[in-house]
Amino acid sequence: MTQTATEPFSSPGVASAENGMVVLDGPDGIAITMTADAATRTGESLIAAAERARQPDNGVQMRAPEGK
Repeated sequence: MTQTATEPFSSPGVASAENGMVVLDGPDGIAITMTADAATRTGESLIAAAERARQPDNGVQMRAPEGK
């Protein structure tokens, strides 16, 4: 099933290590290759955002820090 731009994905991506890089294969054929450092920072950012997304809406929109 093809996802539309306004619908969030409910399937997780799968990460693997290949030739010193991290490859993230996501749903619908999405793929990205990152350095190990970029993958670590991305993973930390995703976990923090997921935790914020699970919180009751307090009217404050959180965003990633500048330059990250």
